[in-house]
Amino acid sequence: MINTAICDDEQDFVKTMSGILKILYPDEMNITAYTSPIKLLNENKKFDIIFLDIDMPEMNGFELSKYYKDTVIVFVTSHEALVFTAYNNTDSFGFIRKNKLSDDLKSVMKRFFQFISVQKSITVKVNDRFISIKCKDILYIEKQINHIIIHTDNGSYTVRKTLAEMETQNIGFIRTHIGYLVNPDTIHIIEKNRVILKNGMSVPVSRNKYKGVCEEFIKRSALSVD
Repeated sequence: MINTAICDDEQDFVKTMSGILKILYPDEMNITAYTSPIKLLNENKKFDIIFLDIDMPEMNGFELSKYYKDTVIVFVTSHEALVFTAYNNTDSFGFIRKNKLSDDLKSVMKRFFQFISVQKSITVKVNDRFISIKCKDILYIEKQINHIIIHTDNGSYTVRKTLAEMETQNIGFIRTHIGYLVNPDTIHIIEKNRVILKNGMSVPVSRNKYKGVCEEFIKRSALSVD
């Protein structure tokens, strides 16, 4: 779940933007809305992405963003001239024009999901070593009797964990079968009883998982298509 904050002094706009995000990403985002930048700052919560209105009376978005150095910041404005100012004076992730809200939001979120998929990694213990594996390098994870096997482009790792434990790490993989988690970015074709990966390997799909796998794959694919 992606912890998301929206901060804008216009209540109606906050509701509109929250509504669009909930429609587009109903299962991916936990949204907290603020109409006061001071309240956002004082609550001292950790967010993965924050949408900040540039022009607010208590504290403008540029000033507020300085307190969130390790957070993805997206500026929102109804004054297009401020977009160019922000480009030159901030390290923001992106910008949204209020009169182009839907289009700009989709574009920013497409890049955001691509960004987190590349950045996210997991740390696992293999024998007596701890190994960091980037999620983008994982093809699929296979369940065995008392362990799992993480298959990557660079080899496989046997780890004493369960598939359920891997799912709690929010790595965004699809459960195709009681014994398999698959990286959706590696899927090329979905058939009735299997998925074929881009490298030609195949992973089983159970009958009761087939519909959900198709729906999830289509939804994920939509995030990477303009």
